[in-house]
Amino acid sequence: TTVPTGGFFPQLSKSAEITSLQDAYLMAGIPTAFKIHIVLSFVFWMVFPFTRLVHVISVPLAYLRRAPIPYRSRVRFRSEP
Repeated sequence: TTVPTGGFFPQLSKSAEITSLQDAYLMAGIPTAFKIHIVLSFVFWMVFPFTRLVHVISVPLAYLRRAPIPYRSRVRFRSEP
């Protein structure tokens, strides 16, 4: 949907998505840059589970209850004879 100022506001054309009326004809009036944006977002969400970005949504709760790791110095003490 275009507005008198010449901009494109996809928020004004959401009636088809809300009512679940998928029609490819509705994509005809959308600017090419916005179509590329949509396709790239689909590609991102398809590739997301297979990348390291999936760690963004993981919460390390076991880390909070883990026992501390005992660190020892490298200096070795000699036992007394």
